[in-house]
Amino acid sequence: QLREWSRIHRTTLVMSIFTAYVALVMRWCHVSEAVLQFQSNNRNSTKIENTIGYFSSRLFLRIGILPNDTFISLLQRITAEYCRADEHADFGYLEAQSPQPEFARNSMFNWVPQGPDVIAASETEPQRSLTFSHVPFEYLALRDFELDYEPSILLYDSPREVTGAVQFPMSKHSHEAMAGLGRAFLRFIEAML
Repeated sequence: QLREWSRIHRTTLVMSIFTAYVALVMRWCHVSEAVLQFQSNNRNSTKIENTIGYFSSRLFLRIGILPNDTFISLLQRITAEYCRADEHADFGYLEAQSPQPEFARNSMFNWVPQGPDVIAASETEPQRSLTFSHVPFEYLALRDFELDYEPSILLYDSPREVTGAVQFPMSKHSHEAMAGLGRAFLRFIEAML
C-alpha cells in the first residue's frame, strides 16, 4: 500500500515514510519547527555509485509545519528541503564541531535500501555462482551502548516489507514511551494511507 500510495503521489517510499516520521516527531515534541537529521548514503556522484565503502553523512533538514498544512503539502516541502540539503551537504562538518551545535543532536531518520538486486544463490545452483553462508555477528561493545542523542529510527526495506528499529538513550526515555512512539508512527502511516 505504501509503495502504491507513493507512486500515485509521485514521490518515493522513503520520502513518504520520512514525512510521517517528521509529522509524528514534531507533534510528539509539541513544536512547529525543528531541524531533523536524515542519514544520506552520500553517493550522489555516478563515479562512486557502485563503490564498496562507507560514504554516508547526515543531512540537517530545517522543517516547519504550517497551521493549514496537509500531508501532501508537508511532503512537498520536506522533499524540497531534502534536495536543498543534499545539494549543500556539509559531509560531517557540523558533527566535527566542538562543541557540537545543539540541533546536530536532534532525532535522526536512516533508511537502508535492500533493493531487488540482492540475490542469494542456492545450493542447487552451479558452482560458478557466488555463494555465501550466514555468519552470526555480535559486536559486544554495543550490547550496553548508551546513545547520546535523541531517538533515531533505522528502517530497512525489501520487496515485501519495511522493518526497522528505534534507538534511544535509556537515560532520557522509557521503553514505554518509545513503544508509544512506535505505535503512533504506525497510526500516522495508516492515516496517510
